Amino acid sequence: MKKIVPDPPRLAPFIAIRPTLTREEATTAAVEVATAISDVLDIYFKTEPGEVQDRLFTASDYLGQLACALLEYKPEVRP
Repeated sequence: MKKIVPDPPRLAPFIAIRPTLTREEATTAAVEVATAISDVLDIYFKTEPGEVQDRLFTASDYLGQLACALLEYKPEVRP
């Protein structure tokens, strides 16, 4: 009997930030992500309610979480 395995999730459950990222790089990336959120929400408000609009909202939520993580990032001090 063949084992039934569900498809893997389409979106990762978390986003990892590389440990070599500097504070300046994280801030720059957060600004880029904020711009992407704005772009996604512009499309969201021009889209008819339904599945596509729901996916756009979910994408903006994930991007918001990424922006927060980047803004809260504190590089480890290494000797």
